[in-house]
Amino acid sequence: DAAAALPLKPKWPAPAPAHPKLNPNPKPYGVLEGDMVRLEPCGAGDAAVIFAACGGGPYLAHGEYDAYEEIFLHLKEGPFASAEELAAAPFLADVPAERLLKIIAQRDGRVVGTLRLARHRPRDLNVGVEDLWVTPGCRRRGYATEALALVFRHAFSLLYRRVDFFVDAENVQMRRFLERRFLVDSDGLLRKYGVRRRGNQDIAVYGMVNNLWRDLVAGKVAKLLLDRVRADPVLKRKFEARLQLEREVAEEDKWHDLGAQAERRQQKKDK
Repeated sequence: DAAAALPLKPKWPAPAPAHPKLNPNPKPYGVLEGDMVRLEPCGAGDAAVIFAACGGGPYLAHGEYDAYEEIFLHLKEGPFASAEELAAAPFLADVPAERLLKIIAQRDGRVVGTLRLARHRPRDLNVGVEDLWVTPGCRRRGYATEALALVFRHAFSLLYRRVDFFVDAENVQMRRFLERRFLVDSDGLLRKYGVRRRGNQDIAVYGMVNNLWRDLVAGKVAKLLLDRVRADPVLKRKFEARLQLEREVAEEDKWHDLGAQAERRQQKKDK
């Protein structure tokens, strides 16, 4: 059956067919593209760029910050004292049925966060997301929203039925983000589901299902993200340049199709 054919790790798309104008430099296999961020698989070799995003340094208008309080308080590990310590930690390890993705800002190509795909159950057409974070300078800008939206959009394009999101029950900020931005309610609480440095950890489970995404949430999120892109001068220029290129390509394709139709009609007359 279709579910049995799905891989153990979440499946990622092959590069889009290359159009000489729209896609002059195709991205490597496994990249999900948005207007504000793109998602790429990462591992121990990315420790330096990941550490730069979570080590407490400034980014955009945000100054230095406490990495534990701002990022690692609700995660399984961290903070890390150096990129070398991060590279040696399980945080970046290649785990079966999981995939860690780095979140890259389109405005400057910097890594600004990560998220993890986990608890993958391909036979049930279900995958989970956990450990989502972005550096404080990227918050309230739509970066985390688009990162999660890219996962939803891709999973449902592969005919998955549900994407779960697992979050520390004490992470009130993340829970409000999911409820307000994606219109989901908690499906329950897994009490004492894990043991962390602060003791027992309760996990709140949220779920986005395919029909909710298709019928209600996708359009709402797309409008929000478009507003955020237009509010950023750098992203707005890139977005408008892409739209102009798409219009030019569509116009070329239209005339190509008209020419092909005329040629076929002439061939019929000649017969």
